[in-house]
Amino acid sequence: MYPKIYVIKSIWIIVYTIIFFIIINLLVAYFFRNTSDIPLQIETNSSYVSIEKAINAVKKSPGKKIIFIGGSALRGGRGVSIPEQVTPYLFNSFIAKGVTIYNFSFPSAKPLDQFLFFWLLNNTADLYIVDVNTLFFESVYAHGVVEDYTKYNRINELLLSNAGQFLKESPEAEKCLSDNGILPQQKYSFSMFEKMPIVAYKDEINSILFGKNFSLFFDSLISAGLDFFKTGGKQTDWVRLFKPPMEVNDQKPFSELSKEPLKAFEPSLNSCILHAFAIFVARNHKPVVFYISPHSQFTTQVQRKSSIYNENLSFIESQFTSSTTFFDLDKTSLQPVTAEGFADEVHFNILGHQQFSRYLYELIKKIPAYAQLFD
Repeated sequence: MYPKIYVIKSIWIIVYTIIFFIIINLLVAYFFRNTSDIPLQIETNSSYVSIEKAINAVKKSPGKKIIFIGGSALRGGRGVSIPEQVTPYLFNSFIAKGVTIYNFSFPSAKPLDQFLFFWLLNNTADLYIVDVNTLFFESVYAHGVVEDYTKYNRINELLLSNAGQFLKESPEAEKCLSDNGILPQQKYSFSMFEKMPIVAYKDEINSILFGKNFSLFFDSLISAGLDFFKTGGKQTDWVRLFKPPMEVNDQKPFSELSKEPLKAFEPSLNSCILHAFAIFVARNHKPVVFYISPHSQFTTQVQRKSSIYNENLSFIESQFTSSTTFFDLDKTSLQPVTAEGFADEVHFNILGHQQFSRYLYELIKKIPAYAQLFD
């Protein structure tokens, strides 16, 4: 006699899977139910789901809004650990009653990230303040799509979910991506999954199970896998995905704009997308202020004295048409941030953010279209 073996029919496997999925979602919905207010900034390791959720929340919020879009200079780098110490938050002391400030910046954000964030937040704010880094214009940082897992993988799915309409409204951006071997085709959208708790709270779940850093790396692996099946891995640097590069001495890339005059924007992704961003803003008459920030001690103390550097800044400014507002902060006669205001070669310290926020406020409040946003 042999023991009786119980065999589960395939139909019951499906039924049990559905029941398990429903139970898991109910548990997640209960334990992770969100009772917090609308976030004033996105988390630096947010997935596309959390970013999209934050964008939708900002769109629905009433009142006037100012949205900052940029990289670590606006997010806060070394020496600045809390949101209350960075430029966007410090703007709260200058704005009029009823105006809310949101910070859609994160470390290593590039022009494609910035343009996509702006496009997704289009017609949401009364003023967008966009940080332009001089590193976007020269070869050290200009090439490559995913040099590390903090750059494009973070919003890769967000781009693919909106690629159709985004590229339709900006043919210049579509050409930039195509010329650089990136052909995002919208074949699906994640909006339908937003109401599933296990997806809506995926960042919170990853944080508890694996920690913040693993959450970002895990999201990058998923994006890289999808990229492999869709494009053969063209959008992912697989070596650097698993082994992030060592820190770069930023004095070298900053110094490149002092070597020889720029004659045209490079066809590389960063420069090209930034130009496409500027064209889109001008063509549609959007309330955007672009500015070049004094990101570097080297820039503040040495580079701005170079005639070639100032000539290149003038060229960059010329690429932003008269319909936009563009400040070359490095060209001004005043020092927006003193040498003591830098935490390191690239980032401001607390004093630097205080100096820069007031300087930026003094410039923008003089623009008649935005005067009502400030006290």
